[in-house]
Amino acid sequence: WMMMMMLRSCSAHRRRLLLRLARGRRISSLAAFASSSTSITRPARSLFSASPARCEASAVCLARSLSTTTTSAATGSAAASAATKRSHKKENSGNAILNLNDQLRRLLRQRKLKQFFVLCRRIANDRSVQPNRATYNLALQALVLAEQPEQVKALFREMVEVQGIRPTNESFNALLRATVWSWSFEEMERVMQQQREAGFGPSEVAYDCCMQIALELGDCDSAFEYIERMRADGLTVSRRMYDRLFHLLWSERRCRLLYNLSLEMTRAGEEPTLAQYHRAFELSRTRDEFHQGMHYLRCIVERGEILPENIYEAMIKSAARHRGGTLAAELVDLMQQHGWTASDEVHNDLAVAFAKSSKNVAAVEKISEMVSLDTDIDERVWFELACMCGMHTKHLDSTFYACLDLYQSGRPVTVRMLNCIMQGCALLGDHHRAFAMLEEMKSKFHVHPDVVSFNALLNACVRDKQFDRLGEILELMEGAGIQPTGHSYSIILDAWARNGHVDRAISLFREEIVEQQVRLETKAVGSLVTFVAKERPQHVAEIVDGLKHLPWVGDRMIEQFLEDGRMLRDRERRAASASSHSDQVMYNIPLAMALKSHSPLDVDQSPTSLLAADENIESYRLLDDQQQVHRRKPSGRPYQQQQEQQEQEEEQETEEQQEWRR
Repeated sequence: WMMMMMLRSCSAHRRRLLLRLARGRRISSLAAFASSSTSITRPARSLFSASPARCEASAVCLARSLSTTTTSAATGSAAASAATKRSHKKENSGNAILNLNDQLRRLLRQRKLKQFFVLCRRIANDRSVQPNRATYNLALQALVLAEQPEQVKALFREMVEVQGIRPTNESFNALLRATVWSWSFEEMERVMQQQREAGFGPSEVAYDCCMQIALELGDCDSAFEYIERMRADGLTVSRRMYDRLFHLLWSERRCRLLYNLSLEMTRAGEEPTLAQYHRAFELSRTRDEFHQGMHYLRCIVERGEILPENIYEAMIKSAARHRGGTLAAELVDLMQQHGWTASDEVHNDLAVAFAKSSKNVAAVEKISEMVSLDTDIDERVWFELACMCGMHTKHLDSTFYACLDLYQSGRPVTVRMLNCIMQGCALLGDHHRAFAMLEEMKSKFHVHPDVVSFNALLNACVRDKQFDRLGEILELMEGAGIQPTGHSYSIILDAWARNGHVDRAISLFREEIVEQQVRLETKAVGSLVTFVAKERPQHVAEIVDGLKHLPWVGDRMIEQFLEDGRMLRDRERRAASASSHSDQVMYNIPLAMALKSHSPLDVDQSPTSLLAADENIESYRLLDDQQQVHRRKPSGRPYQQQQEQQEQEEEQETEEQQEWRR
């Protein structure tokens, strides 16, 4: 009896613990617990405070009584009053659901979902047990693990609408995880709105679910939007989500978003790993994103890793393409820190990068250094330097004064460097500056100009439309003892032939080119033959005979040039004839239009007037045909074939068609 009273006098939790200790015959623990518990009666506590033999006997007796009278211990004595039963009925039901919740929680922790759902069916069928909020939350979590989203939504509706239980944040999180399988941002936003209305702010679980949908759908923009919303709500993105988003962007080859994500991860304290930096760096190199690649390379170097030499060389080439002179110099410094010596190609790439990024002084100093080191300088270095000088007058001036400072400091300044300034003058079309630069090469730099200098001077005069000074430049070249090349003569012949100086071009061709057997360029040959055939057809035979020494100029090419010249001449003649008849045609247009429309005329119907009207109509029709042919006239033999076919079709017209036309 004292054993049973001890069980009934303590709480449910302590009762379960006492039963567990008694069944296991754990005497010492049972005695310690009974002696320290204040909820057990004193006579019952004295049973376990005696000798060990008596304590063991009490435990054996308790275990035997539990095995035989467990039901009576749970429901109380048969002699208890009905009021006592009613008072303890609710407590027993609550204790039962707590026990069941503990079992459900244990099964859920062990991922024994089959046994979990069997126990849930027992709870649903037992009318004496009322499921509470914790039971529903455990069931929702189990259904999420079982990947049954529709049942999760149905159970959530039953919990809220049928049972009237207020959902907790755990309930909403389970519903959000189930909503992920719908792959719908709208439905996810609707659940998040319900969570806000219930008094729970969006948690990290909600945003993680949204991020998961965005990642599964490959929607990188939405993923970045949710990251910004999490930061605005004061939440932090998990490292797992960062890694998944990084992998998605890398697989989708989204270089710009991947770069933004790496910056965001660094700001959030979740810096990308070294492997992620390597993957992003290789992707930036593949997509030729130089500035992003430089960011990744700095991050890799800061972590103490040394990249191969060919990586630096490739990045310097990319800097030359993307006008990154300063970054290219930084890469060269990194190479030297690692103990590598820059090759000639690296020096050339660095000079090109300086020139493309409009760093005039640095480019000139680098070229001077390359000259002092006896480095082979590529043609692209000179080309980029000349293009930089031709971009603007300020670049031209800064390059000139940089060369002058180098010369005054004793560093080498070559004629190729000064020729780049001359070519810049030619690109700007400033022939006055080009002539002044030619004199300064002799006076300030003590350098003799070469044929490239004079060719740049010729181009400057042509761009500035100073065609009369081209012969003067030829005389200067002869005075300086420089023989003009085929490129020099081609510049002059092309400029004179195209700009109304055909006689000068013919004279130069007869006196210089034919006698010296100069190899002309195709453009100059085409301009000469075409415009001679157009304006001086009597000299065509002489020009054709003089071109026989050029093996690459064939008969077919010359025939094409001659045909182009004849077409230009015919076009001018037709335009002139059309302009001469324009006044007469415009005067007779109303009469012709009236006759075509068969409208009555306010003129006398004498044969003379009708004959004049018919002549006016015929002249108008012929002029209209000429204007249409002139308007749509193409060039080349296809037009001649089309014209011949049209003439044949007109000859095949029937008499009825001719009468109708008249």
